[in-house]
Amino acid sequence: MATTTVLSTLPSDWSHFNTVAAGIVSDLGDNGKCIAANGSGNCAVALFDGDALSSSYTNGKIVVITDINYASHSSYYTSDNQEFLTSLISDVTTSTVVTVANVSGISTSQQSTVTTTRNATQSNNRIYITQSGVGVDLAITQDGEDNLVIGTDLSSAASIVGDYNDLTVTQTNDNNILGIDINGNSNDVDITQNTDQRALVSIAGASNTLNLNQSGGDNHSSIAIVGNSNVMDIDQTESGNKILFLDVDGSNNVTVDQKGTGAHFLEIALTDSHTLDITQDGSGSHNASINLSGNPSTLNLTQDSGTNQNYSLSQNCTQTSCSATVTQN
Repeated sequence: MATTTVLSTLPSDWSHFNTVAAGIVSDLGDNGKCIAANGSGNCAVALFDGDALSSSYTNGKIVVITDINYASHSSYYTSDNQEFLTSLISDVTTSTVVTVANVSGISTSQQSTVTTTRNATQSNNRIYITQSGVGVDLAITQDGEDNLVIGTDLSSAASIVGDYNDLTVTQTNDNNILGIDINGNSNDVDITQNTDQRALVSIAGASNTLNLNQSGGDNHSSIAIVGNSNVMDIDQTESGNKILFLDVDGSNNVTVDQKGTGAHFLEIALTDSHTLDITQDGSGSHNASINLSGNPSTLNLTQDSGTNQNYSLSQNCTQTSCSATVTQN
């Protein structure tokens, strides 16, 4: 009992958790874990998580330490106790990644946005833009009929305020709607849509680069970028309805690839510095919800299958580097 596999970063010569006037954990229930014993070999620290908790208390961890004096005095706070607490923070607390399977799905508000955008129509081609500022290089080509360039609220102008923006929009064939509000700074935006596509893009400022390519199927993209040096590359191709919600705030690098014949849903929320690479492919209908915050964090997610796949991840990275790699096929 003096060592435990739960705390993988404990030194190999770690002995026990030093207590002064403590009780012991004598009943761990069905799935509780004793993660440290005292000098007498009794359980001094217990961990309850996962199946050890009731269904009404999910995605949490409870750590029970039976002594309040273990760090109150230098003679009590031994090197073993210091090593234990360091491992506890590393292996249980800050490394906690809440991962829940089969919970990703479009919300009511997201579905309302998709429905509203899908129901938006335009008779003949129309470009509604109010430009303000200097150095904007703008090229728009609409080929077919009933294509529209407008604001993200689908009523006001598509704006583009100023600074050194470079925008290229190509909406081939019929019934494509693009809402775009760019604010300023050195943004570079390339958007190509094919037939019956919907994209809402709002970029506030700083040196952002966005490439969006939507092709077949009834695809929808809602993208919001706030600032800093963001780099985006987004593809929605082949048949099958694809839905993407991307919310970025900070210096992020994002690559999204939704393809195949399945109807895929993907929502991404990012803050701070992240590298993200996601592929949804195959004939199955795949759902994924990714929420990342904190220090540099690298995620690679691949959903490529003929059967439906579902994945949800919420992670706050407090280490210098965090990484998650998931493959569902």
